Amino acid sequence: DKQARSHEIRFTIKPQYRSLLFGFRGKTISGLRQKHDVRIDVSNNQPAIAVPTSADNDDENNKEE
Repeated sequence: DKQARSHEIRFTIKPQYRSLLFGFRGKTISGLRQKHDVRIDVSNNQPAIAVPTSADNDDENNKEE
């Protein structure tokens, strides 16, 4: 469980779609948090970064062979 919770994905949401994600008074994003038992942090100050996925790691491992 600890390993699964340490996984992190960061991405940018275009301003025109933010209201769809948050919903009225944050109802949509709160529902996502509860339904999927995840932590969702929202910040306007941090740029998006690339986070390697297991598929990316598999590709790197295959190149070394």
